[in-house]
Amino acid sequence: MPKNKPKPHPETWLVAVTGESPAVVTESVYGLYFDKQITLDRILIITTTRGAAQAENQLLLGEDGKPGPLEQLCLDYNLPRIPFSKKDILVVPGENGEPVDDARSLGDQRALADFITQKVRELTRLSNVRLVASLAGGRKTMTFFLGYAMSLFGRPGDLLTHVLVSDPYEHVRNFYYPTPQPKKLEHRHTKEDYDSAKAKVTLVDIPFVRMREEMPANIIQDDHGYTQTVDNLNRSLTGKRSAVLNRYTLSLELEGQRIYLSASEYAFYAMFARSVIKGTSPNPLFAKPKPDDEVYDLIIAYLDELLAPNQREKIEEWSVTELVDGVNERLEDMDYLKEAGKKRQMPKLHDEIANQLKDWYFTNFSQLLTRVKREIIKALGITLGELYVPQLEPNPVTGKRRPNSIYRLELDPVCIQFIE
Repeated sequence: MPKNKPKPHPETWLVAVTGESPAVVTESVYGLYFDKQITLDRILIITTTRGAAQAENQLLLGEDGKPGPLEQLCLDYNLPRIPFSKKDILVVPGENGEPVDDARSLGDQRALADFITQKVRELTRLSNVRLVASLAGGRKTMTFFLGYAMSLFGRPGDLLTHVLVSDPYEHVRNFYYPTPQPKKLEHRHTKEDYDSAKAKVTLVDIPFVRMREEMPANIIQDDHGYTQTVDNLNRSLTGKRSAVLNRYTLSLELEGQRIYLSASEYAFYAMFARSVIKGTSPNPLFAKPKPDDEVYDLIIAYLDELLAPNQREKIEEWSVTELVDGVNERLEDMDYLKEAGKKRQMPKLHDEIANQLKDWYFTNFSQLLTRVKREIIKALGITLGELYVPQLEPNPVTGKRRPNSIYRLELDPVCIQFIE
């Protein structure tokens, strides 16, 4: 018996799909303990109405008032008691909203996929829980959806498992786990007796691709079902890039995901996007500036992204001070909407932009770049977000990013649209 029982997470939960043979649950509990020294704090079963009846009868109810197999397993091996009741047996709702009996129709299969996807998404949002998903039971489609949902949402530390039972115990009636004491059980077909203490149960740790960190944040946060989630992911990975910059809401819409920025962040990003559309080489000052750089032209381009259309006609006539005043006047007159209609007030631009051009730009370039990158990565995830973040120009020979070189947006001009 294992002596050490490390628990790297506050709680460990098992989620399993089952059909009419819920013994995979007790076999998984046994295998997790003896093969990985993992004890469980909770068990959730996803099944149909038929499977729910079998799970209740076979796991919860014992013979002649004795404990059920799950409780008996814990008693036999001195494991911490695992709270488990009917409320932990989750029956999939079908296409008509009623509990699924056998999941044989196409509509019920869709409902099954959606339910499993949403449940795994929900469970992996719990920061204090390590999730162990078992593929040992249920219909093949159920195990596929559970495995794929784990690949979509599983975090480092979450596990995907299967159990192997030595022959012939998979066909032995009332076998739930290898017992510590000899116990005769009858084979379903041959009627021969077999000793349950001699059975071998092996836990298989199934490696799986964890895509969570590579996905846009909205796919993780949304509550879409299986089909919509997969469609959204495919679109984000293989679809055409799309960046819409909205001057009226000071927001970006990247891959259909709305990102609200401050006035300073929006203007900073818009300068890069504008240079892509114009097809001109990036201004040398798109590199992190040095103390002796002239920044007047870049400040004008920056302020131009925040002016109202009727103000932009005066950009060549106004001084920088007048341009800052014009931007502040526009910001003061506008209510910007953010997240479900909530209003937000835009702070005015600082006077230092006009009074100390060089110092302001030198101080704020890295900060603005970091803040814009953080908002984009937060919304889209690392892999997709990096496609929309200004990047250092690569060396044409080695392809490596060159420190202190020019930053540019590596987007096709046709992908960029301004609403202004």
